[in-house]
Amino acid sequence: MRIWVISAASAVTICASAWAGYIVGSDVQLKQQRAEVNRLQSENESLRTRMEEQRQYAKRLTEEKSIGGIPTNGEQQQPSSVLDEPSGESIAHGEKSADLQHQAQEPLLADRDAIINTFQSMDDKGGSYLITEEEKREMMADPRSRDYKWVLRRFVKDRLNKQLESFQTTSRTVNPRTLLVTTTDNTAYEIEMKKWPGYNQIWTVERVNDLFVKTAPETGKRYEVVKYEEVPEKVQEWLKPLLASKDWKQEYLVDNETTYVLIKTHFSPTDSVEIEDVSVWIDEITVSYQTYDYAKSRDHSLVNPYILLEIPRTAAKHVTFHETLSIVY
Repeated sequence: MRIWVISAASAVTICASAWAGYIVGSDVQLKQQRAEVNRLQSENESLRTRMEEQRQYAKRLTEEKSIGGIPTNGEQQQPSSVLDEPSGESIAHGEKSADLQHQAQEPLLADRDAIINTFQSMDDKGGSYLITEEEKREMMADPRSRDYKWVLRRFVKDRLNKQLESFQTTSRTVNPRTLLVTTTDNTAYEIEMKKWPGYNQIWTVERVNDLFVKTAPETGKRYEVVKYEEVPEKVQEWLKPLLASKDWKQEYLVDNETTYVLIKTHFSPTDSVEIEDVSVWIDEITVSYQTYDYAKSRDHSLVNPYILLEIPRTAAKHVTFHETLSIVY
């Protein structure tokens, strides 16, 4: 009897251990399944977002066709609403909605100016790529290495393991050459290349900085050039001593949800300043401008002593000023 009881207890213990092992194994498998489900849900959400953007674009094309946007001879034209600015009453009542629709239809990397400004304002300039003497000799044996475009394409494919979407030179110098490169996964790269005259004119990649774009830069009405008389009294009080100064000024003021930017030349009848662009990326504002000196010109009608901008955004961090050109006429 005692032996039977011990045997029965042992059998129960073995069954319990096996069941516990099954439970533990099932729990690990369940966690793995949940992780896979979360990954698939994330991918589906991204795909659903892109499909919705395409659906909205197709809907607008259909609406244009219904009002005569497509010619009767079957020849398609580019939808004018995508390129044209709203006018008349629509500016007063539907500008914000139109801007949001326009932004939703644009690819994330459409505003290359904003991406370039972002790279220029970044403290982190990326990492350097070192090339060995052996690699240089190997490249010298291939005449295609003297074409920077071929070297760039090969670098993106073999080193970055990405599919190239576009590239453009952004530097004024051609050696070294800095390029803005975009790939199909919405990543932007700032790539610096160098040509080696002593190594059969081959090109190599010297530096790479990357930026993964999750949200598109702001589009639509990013800023407005205003006059002193058109701004609130608080802003006028801020402007008075700045405009009266004989010094060069680059200042900004945040008033409620609006940022006012002033760029003023020296106290000279021939110094002039012009706005080139304003880009808003997340909570950073970058103002690009050009300066001109008409001291040698008889025509001073183009002289603009200062620029006052009204930007309908709050500069949460700071405003970056970037002079892109300086000319003496």
